[in-house]
Amino acid sequence: MRPNSINRFIRDEGASGTVEFVAISGFFLVLAFIVMEIALATFWWQTAEVAAQIGARYAVVWDPAVTSTSLPTTNVLNGSGSYGQSCSISAGSTNDPCVQFSAVSCAGGSGGSCNSTAFNAVVAKMQTVFGAVQASNVTITYSYAGLGFVGGPIVPTVTVQVSGVPFVSGFADLLAAFFGTSALTTVPTMSATFTGEDLSSAGA
Repeated sequence: MRPNSINRFIRDEGASGTVEFVAISGFFLVLAFIVMEIALATFWWQTAEVAAQIGARYAVVWDPAVTSTSLPTTNVLNGSGSYGQSCSISAGSTNDPCVQFSAVSCAGGSGGSCNSTAFNAVVAKMQTVFGAVQASNVTITYSYAGLGFVGGPIVPTVTVQVSGVPFVSGFADLLAAFFGTSALTTVPTMSATFTGEDLSSAGA
Protein backbone atom coordinates (compact mmCIF):
# COMPACT_ATOMS: atom_id res chain seq x y z
CA MET A 1 0.00 0.00 0.00
CA ARG A 2 1.42 3.36 -1.02
CA PRO A 3 1.83 6.20 1.50
CA ASN A 4 -0.99 8.22 -0.07
CA SER A 5 -3.37 5.29 0.27
CA ILE A 6 -2.41 4.85 3.93
CA ASN A 7 -3.03 8.52 4.64
CA ARG A 8 -6.43 8.39 2.96
CA PHE A 9 -7.36 5.30 5.00
CA ILE A 10 -6.36 7.01 8.25
CA ARG A 11 -8.36 10.15 7.40
CA ASP A 12 -11.43 8.22 6.23
CA GLU A 13 -14.37 8.86 8.62
CA GLY A 14 -17.02 7.05 6.59
CA ALA A 15 -17.68 4.39 9.27
CA SER A 16 -17.26 6.63 12.30
CA GLY A 17 -21.03 6.64 12.94
CA THR A 18 -21.11 2.85 13.10
CA VAL A 19 -18.15 2.73 15.48
CA GLU A 20 -19.70 5.32 17.77
CA PHE A 21 -23.04 3.50 17.76
CA VAL A 22 -21.39 0.21 18.74
CA ALA A 23 -19.41 1.98 21.46
CA ILE A 24 -22.42 3.56 23.19
CA SER A 25 -25.29 1.22 22.30
CA GLY A 26 -24.30 -1.23 25.04
CA PHE A 27 -24.63 1.48 27.68
CA PHE A 28 -28.08 2.54 26.47
CA LEU A 29 -29.28 -1.06 26.27
CA VAL A 30 -28.20 -1.64 29.88
CA LEU A 31 -29.85 1.62 30.93
CA ALA A 32 -33.11 0.67 29.21
CA PHE A 33 -33.00 -2.77 30.84
CA ILE A 34 -32.50 -1.23 34.29
CA VAL A 35 -35.41 1.19 33.75
CA MET A 36 -37.68 -1.72 32.80
CA GLU A 37 -36.56 -3.69 35.86
CA ILE A 38 -37.29 -0.74 38.15
CA ALA A 39 -40.73 -0.32 36.57
CA LEU A 40 -41.43 -4.04 37.08
CA ALA A 41 -40.23 -3.91 40.70
CA THR A 42 -42.40 -0.87 41.41
CA PHE A 43 -45.41 -2.68 39.96
CA TRP A 44 -44.76 -5.70 42.21
CA TRP A 45 -44.27 -3.50 45.29
CA GLN A 46 -47.52 -1.61 44.70
CA THR A 47 -49.47 -4.76 43.90
CA ALA A 48 -48.29 -6.34 47.17
CA GLU A 49 -49.46 -3.24 49.03
CA VAL A 50 -52.89 -3.38 47.39
CA ALA A 51 -53.14 -7.10 48.19
CA ALA A 52 -52.46 -6.36 51.87
CA GLN A 53 -55.15 -3.66 51.86
CA ILE A 54 -57.69 -5.96 50.21
CA GLY A 55 -56.81 -8.76 52.64
CA ALA A 56 -57.28 -6.50 55.65
CA ARG A 57 -60.55 -5.09 54.30
CA TYR A 58 -61.84 -8.61 53.70
CA ALA A 59 -60.62 -9.92 57.05
CA VAL A 60 -62.59 -7.34 59.06
CA VAL A 61 -65.90 -8.59 57.64
CA TRP A 62 -65.02 -12.29 57.60
CA ASP A 63 -64.70 -14.95 60.26
CA PRO A 64 -61.55 -14.44 62.36
CA ALA A 65 -58.48 -16.19 60.97
CA VAL A 66 -57.69 -17.29 64.54
CA THR A 67 -59.60 -19.75 66.71
CA SER A 68 -62.29 -18.67 69.16
CA THR A 69 -60.15 -19.99 71.99
CA SER A 70 -57.36 -17.59 70.98
CA LEU A 71 -59.53 -14.52 70.47
CA PRO A 72 -62.54 -13.66 72.66
CA THR A 73 -65.83 -13.20 70.83
CA THR A 74 -67.21 -10.64 73.29
CA ASN A 75 -65.72 -7.88 75.41
CA VAL A 76 -65.15 -9.33 78.85
CA LEU A 77 -66.11 -7.28 81.92
CA ASN A 78 -63.25 -5.74 83.85
CA GLY A 79 -63.66 -5.52 87.61
CA SER A 80 -63.98 -1.72 87.47
CA GLY A 81 -66.70 -1.60 84.82
CA SER A 82 -70.29 -2.58 84.20
CA TYR A 83 -72.13 -4.28 81.35
CA GLY A 84 -73.15 -1.95 78.54
CA GLN A 85 -70.39 0.51 79.33
CA SER A 86 -68.21 1.64 76.41
CA CYS A 87 -64.70 0.27 76.19
CA SER A 88 -61.82 2.73 76.18
CA ILE A 89 -58.11 2.54 75.42
CA SER A 90 -57.30 6.21 75.91
CA ALA A 91 -53.70 7.04 76.73
CA GLY A 92 -52.95 6.41 80.40
CA SER A 93 -56.35 4.82 81.05
CA THR A 94 -56.19 2.27 83.85
CA ASN A 95 -59.92 1.80 84.33
CA ASP A 96 -60.97 0.35 80.98
CA PRO A 97 -64.26 -1.46 81.67
CA CYS A 98 -63.29 -4.09 79.07
CA VAL A 99 -60.50 -6.61 79.55
CA GLN A 100 -57.74 -5.74 77.09
CA PHE A 101 -56.86 -8.96 75.29
CA SER A 102 -53.40 -9.64 73.89
CA ALA A 103 -52.79 -9.47 70.15
CA VAL A 104 -53.31 -12.81 68.41
CA SER A 105 -51.77 -13.72 65.05
CA CYS A 106 -52.05 -16.46 62.46
CA ALA A 107 -49.02 -16.81 60.21
CA GLY A 108 -49.11 -19.09 57.20
CA GLY A 109 -52.57 -20.46 57.96
CA SER A 110 -51.38 -23.29 60.19
CA GLY A 111 -50.71 -23.65 63.87
CA GLY A 112 -52.69 -23.87 67.07
CA SER A 113 -54.09 -20.33 66.92
CA CYS A 114 -55.13 -20.44 63.26
CA ASN A 115 -58.54 -20.93 61.72
CA SER A 116 -57.26 -22.26 58.40
CA THR A 117 -60.62 -22.03 56.61
CA ALA A 118 -61.07 -18.32 57.32
CA PHE A 119 -57.36 -17.63 56.75
CA ASN A 120 -57.34 -19.30 53.34
CA ALA A 121 -60.48 -17.36 52.33
CA VAL A 122 -58.61 -14.10 52.99
CA VAL A 123 -55.53 -15.31 51.09
CA ALA A 124 -57.69 -16.37 48.13
CA LYS A 125 -59.12 -12.85 47.98
CA MET A 126 -55.61 -11.39 47.99
CA GLN A 127 -54.51 -13.72 45.20
CA THR A 128 -57.13 -12.22 42.88
CA VAL A 129 -54.91 -9.12 42.64
CA PHE A 130 -51.49 -10.60 43.46
CA GLY A 131 -51.11 -14.17 42.31
CA ALA A 132 -47.57 -14.48 43.67
CA VAL A 133 -48.70 -14.29 47.30
CA GLN A 134 -49.05 -17.62 49.11
CA ALA A 135 -50.42 -18.52 52.52
CA SER A 136 -46.86 -18.76 53.84
CA ASN A 137 -46.36 -15.07 52.98
CA VAL A 138 -49.35 -13.81 54.98
CA THR A 139 -49.78 -12.98 58.66
CA ILE A 140 -53.11 -11.78 60.08
CA THR A 141 -53.12 -10.13 63.50
CA TYR A 142 -56.04 -9.10 65.73
CA SER A 143 -55.36 -6.44 68.37
CA TYR A 144 -57.40 -4.77 71.07
CA ALA A 145 -58.71 -1.37 69.92
CA GLY A 146 -60.78 -0.15 72.88
CA LEU A 147 -63.99 -0.13 70.84
CA GLY A 148 -67.39 -1.67 71.49
CA PHE A 149 -68.99 -2.14 74.89
CA VAL A 150 -68.83 -4.58 77.77
CA GLY A 151 -70.67 -7.77 76.88
CA GLY A 152 -70.88 -6.85 73.20
CA PRO A 153 -68.87 -8.30 70.30
CA ILE A 154 -65.22 -7.35 70.13
CA VAL A 155 -64.13 -4.72 67.61
CA PRO A 156 -60.38 -5.30 67.14
CA THR A 157 -57.96 -3.79 64.69
CA VAL A 158 -57.00 -6.27 61.98
CA THR A 159 -53.56 -6.12 60.40
CA VAL A 160 -52.64 -8.14 57.32
CA GLN A 161 -48.94 -8.38 56.52
CA VAL A 162 -47.38 -9.68 53.32
CA SER A 163 -43.72 -10.67 53.52
CA GLY A 164 -41.16 -12.91 51.86
CA VAL A 165 -42.76 -12.94 48.40
CA PRO A 166 -39.98 -13.76 45.88
CA PHE A 167 -39.49 -11.15 43.16
CA VAL A 168 -39.04 -12.90 39.82
CA SER A 169 -36.64 -10.86 37.71
CA GLY A 170 -33.67 -11.71 35.53
CA PHE A 171 -31.68 -8.72 36.76
CA ALA A 172 -32.33 -9.45 40.44
CA ASP A 173 -31.48 -13.12 39.94
CA LEU A 174 -28.25 -12.10 38.23
CA LEU A 175 -27.31 -9.88 41.16
CA ALA A 176 -28.08 -12.69 43.59
CA ALA A 177 -25.89 -15.09 41.59
CA PHE A 178 -22.88 -12.76 41.76
CA PHE A 179 -23.32 -11.05 45.13
CA GLY A 180 -25.40 -13.49 47.13
CA THR A 181 -28.89 -12.80 48.46
CA SER A 182 -30.10 -9.44 47.25
CA ALA A 183 -32.87 -7.26 48.69
CA LEU A 184 -34.18 -7.07 45.14
CA THR A 185 -35.01 -10.78 45.09
CA THR A 186 -37.80 -10.35 47.68
CA VAL A 187 -40.76 -7.99 47.68
CA PRO A 188 -40.54 -5.64 50.71
CA THR A 189 -42.87 -6.35 53.62
CA MET A 190 -46.24 -4.64 53.19
CA SER A 191 -49.03 -4.34 55.74
CA ALA A 192 -52.43 -2.74 56.12
CA THR A 193 -54.58 -2.22 59.22
CA PHE A 194 -58.34 -1.75 59.43
CA THR A 195 -60.75 -1.53 62.33
CA GLY A 196 -62.80 -4.69 62.70
CA GLU A 197 -66.50 -4.76 61.99
CA ASP A 198 -68.76 -7.75 62.50
CA LEU A 199 -66.00 -10.34 61.95
CA SER A 200 -68.50 -12.76 60.49
CA SER A 201 -69.06 -14.29 57.08
CA ALA A 202 -72.83 -14.30 57.61
CA GLY A 203 -74.44 -12.45 54.73
CA ALA A 204 -71.06 -11.83 53.05
